[in-house]
Amino acid sequence: MNSPPPVYEMVRKSRLIPEGDLQTALAEFLSADALENHSSAEEFDDAFLSFLKRDLLLNRWQISQLKKGRSRFRLGKYRVIDSLGSGGYGYVFLARTDDDTSNFSVADSDGHRPYDRAIKTLIHSERHGERAVERFRRENEINRLFLHPNLVRLLDSGEDGKVDYAVYEYMDGKSAFQLVAKAERLPGNVASYIISETAKGLFHLHQHGFIHRDIKPGNILFSLRGEVKLGDLGLAVPMDFEKFRPLLGGNLDDYRSENGGRSRLAGTSDYLSPDQIRSPGTPNVRWDIYSLGCTFFFLVAGFVPFPSGTSHQKLHAHLLAEAPDPKMYSPELPWEVARLISAMMDKDPSKRPASAEEIIKSLASHTVGGQADLKRLLKESFAPDPKPHYKPVPVAHDIDDGSESVLLEALSSEISESLSSNRLFVDDADLDEILPPVIDRAEDDADDGPFDEATSGPDLAATLGPLLWFIAALVLALFAVLLFR
Repeated sequence: MNSPPPVYEMVRKSRLIPEGDLQTALAEFLSADALENHSSAEEFDDAFLSFLKRDLLLNRWQISQLKKGRSRFRLGKYRVIDSLGSGGYGYVFLARTDDDTSNFSVADSDGHRPYDRAIKTLIHSERHGERAVERFRRENEINRLFLHPNLVRLLDSGEDGKVDYAVYEYMDGKSAFQLVAKAERLPGNVASYIISETAKGLFHLHQHGFIHRDIKPGNILFSLRGEVKLGDLGLAVPMDFEKFRPLLGGNLDDYRSENGGRSRLAGTSDYLSPDQIRSPGTPNVRWDIYSLGCTFFFLVAGFVPFPSGTSHQKLHAHLLAEAPDPKMYSPELPWEVARLISAMMDKDPSKRPASAEEIIKSLASHTVGGQADLKRLLKESFAPDPKPHYKPVPVAHDIDDGSESVLLEALSSEISESLSSNRLFVDDADLDEILPPVIDRAEDDADDGPFDEATSGPDLAATLGPLLWFIAALVLALFAVLLFR
């Protein structure tokens, strides 16, 4: 066959491969494929795409898109080379500038990927509406206010046809949520290092007058070099609304209900502070401190403080139930760190650390080796899953696609009504279901613990059995002595 396969024109139109390289690849393919017989055009296309993949000119995701008839792989000056998933607005892609023509994400010896970018997109549609576009662009403007090594950096933004996009530095490791899902729970020094680094970025936000409002493991990102950065400022709000009114577009409808009513509740229910739930219109730094404490608990325990129940039940739990002691689920955790986590999750805002800087100072002596161990864990996390030697603790999945925030807006009025009418109440049995289960670990059996009536019977019999047999034998011996005397 001397004519190009049908898919060739689509590959050329996609501009994924430089024109010269594509022409050379086509000539080589036709020469190597000259004696092959293809029963259909589809087989011919598949053979050509496989050839391009073998020569590392296209990757698997790009081929899957080409087979679906999609030939657009560019946003502005950026070339989309893979999919990273989806977010609250739309899709997130791995992209690259034209400084590097490779269609693969390749790291240097230090693990650095200098040309890679993460692009968040929003497609203009009836589903999103004008307000979604305004929010997306406002988030970009807020991101431009901050430049800190512990905040994911916005590099560029723009509009291409009906698509708005924001370009961020690409974090080539995992999120904290993904790492815990893989490792089940993290060592104390690694968790302390992650929280300390996150607190540095958070402190920068607070110093500039903003609250993050959505601190959670899914928004803490790593590089393979052990860098820790806080991302996703989509729900960030200023503490002084009037001061930043021009930046917010001149109206506060996205932050307060219509006609000056109660402010909207937004965030993720697993990490919301009771004071944020009670009064969502008065943002302050202790909201983020509480959320960071819940995130800290997740890192060392493997699940959130209140892992069960609906979003509504979890909000009530944050208001009414004391968070569990992290030492119960991470016995090796230093007492100072456990006490700090509990203080960060205190129901009373005044009893929490006053600032993110205070958290950084408290953890300074507990982060030794944390970065090196994090790098090791990240490297191990990319290896194939080993066969588990025991049943892992189930991880409570948080919602990262933005649907949680919408749900909380719907729940906000119900919570408000409960608070105003003093009908906020949860049955003790309900709270028991919301609280995490006590983990039964064999290595903890020697420790003094609470007396458990449900399990004490068999253990007591096992302990007293030999003693009872000894007493019975002694009584029989005395009786025999008396009988034959």
